[in-house]
Amino acid sequence: MKFLAIILFLLPFSFAGQRAEAATGGGSIVVCDTLSRKEVRTANREQKEQERVVRQRGKQERRDTRGGASQPSAESSRREARMVLPVSTFNFGDIRRKGGDLVKEFTFRNEGTAPLVLIRVITSCHCLRASFPKRPVAPGGEGKIKIVYEPNKSEEGMFNKVIQIYSNSVTGREVITVQGNSIDGELPGENGRKNKD
Repeated sequence: MKFLAIILFLLPFSFAGQRAEAATGGGSIVVCDTLSRKEVRTANREQKEQERVVRQRGKQERRDTRGGASQPSAESSRREARMVLPVSTFNFGDIRRKGGDLVKEFTFRNEGTAPLVLIRVITSCHCLRASFPKRPVAPGGEGKIKIVYEPNKSEEGMFNKVIQIYSNSVTGREVITVQGNSIDGELPGENGRKNKD
């Protein structure tokens, strides 16, 4: 009887990974038992968002092709926004963990024929804040995404943080990366500078 009770107790734990994978609809997300519920929910939301964008594009393409030969071709009549990030990574280098916030602005361009609308910006850490233009960016126009990194809210050591940008751009999701090395105490070489002054 004790053996049966132990098996029944351990049975739900052995299928935890399979249940989480089944909850995603068997999609391309690989779930292991070490992922937190929040990480699984975030991955599910991202996958649903990508599926929604693909469905919308498919609907738009079907609408464009229904007219047949009497309408201009879909390529010539389609107006699309196209987000271009000339620089999408930045390395802060060695920084003091208790030295204050670090700010970096990333410039983007709309190289499409329709206004570009940023829908949302998702950061990978609570130590990052992002601000972006809420108004549409006209074709040929530029905008800035401001990233604020708060090293005191993160652990010491190397960091590589990701910011995801969702918009109506035909390119879909864009990714910005900030990285560096957060150090407690003095930076290397800083001690020698103080003695010379």
